Amino acid sequence: MRQLALSALLLALAGCSSTPVIINTFEGAPQATAIIKPVAFIIIYKIDDKNYYISPSGGFTKEFELGFLPGEHTFQLGYADGTSTSRKTSELQVKVDAGHRYIIRPAFDKNAWFPVLVDVTTRPECWTNHVGTGLGPKNCGVL
Repeated sequence: MRQLALSALLLALAGCSSTPVIINTFEGAPQATAIIKPVAFIIIYKIDDKNYYISPSGGFTKEFELGFLPGEHTFQLGYADGTSTSRKTSELQVKVDAGHRYIIRPAFDKNAWFPVLVDVTTRPECWTNHVGTGLGPKNCGVL
């Protein structure tokens, strides 16, 4: 029942989506960047020691595309799906390559969640906020 209610809410909000909010996490205009999209229910609090509050599933469904220089980056993340919220942040350390597209999605192990970075450069169907929800594609986990 919870899955059905969540799916209906996301479907209703999907029509409210507009163009993505673009945030560059660097200064200047390098020629080669990586792009990361946090999916629904992921909250970004910090990137590389800089404070943010990025929540794709806020009052209206928003899409965010974050530009990164190639290399290593560290995130402080939370999870909130409307019925449960993480009490502590989770750290995610990643290495990204120029020209690649990634999503940060939640994964689950028993009663805990953990964030996962997935390279979706060759899987355009996974470039959506709805990965991990009842409305999203099913093949967008870790390869």
